[in-house]
Amino acid sequence: MEEEECIILFLNKYMEEKVLKYFSHWFRKPTPELILNKKIIGNDVDEILIVFFIEFEIDYKTFEFEKYFEEERDLSDLFKMLFFREKKKYPLLTIKHLIKVAEKGEWFDPEDIEK
Repeated sequence: MEEEECIILFLNKYMEEKVLKYFSHWFRKPTPELILNKKIIGNDVDEILIVFFIEFEIDYKTFEFEKYFEEERDLSDLFKMLFFREKKKYPLLTIKHLIKVAEKGEWFDPEDIEK
């Protein structure tokens, strides 16, 4: 393995550890496979992801929160949500993807769509 490849692998591993440490403030034992949009909703999304983008100096102007996360609901929406709403499918958003975003320094969409 060449020196340049070793440096890239080291930097990638360092970034992974740094991102996992960040998410350990909200999740007990975060792994790269953790699917964020199945674990957090509403205002928590803002708190967790905006701080993440700022802390890791990520350009997130093209990130669309509503594309990945449901809005926080109030009690009046509960009945409709349970009985009359078709469940929207969201692209999966994993910590693994956010590690790649942090490495790149700007937001880009994940390729996997929840089925």
